[in-house]
Amino acid sequence: MIIVSKDKTSIANMEHISSIYVAGDYSIKANMNGNVSMIKLGMYGTQKAAEYAFQFLLESLSGNDKICYMPQD
Repeated sequence: MIIVSKDKTSIANMEHISSIYVAGDYSIKANMNGNVSMIKLGMYGTQKAAEYAFQFLLESLSGNDKICYMPQD
């Protein structure tokens, strides 16, 4: 699956991601396999909005979608 960032300026291939998490600044970030680099998938205004976006991503991953666009606020 390909994940398109909220601002639509970057994409990430799930085959190259080791973890995805909600950071303290209400952003959703992904760590890349075997690398220290991180990609920001989306920045949200509240913890609740970030948790919603994370849940949306999780549901997309468990489905048959080939592309997931991170949700807007």
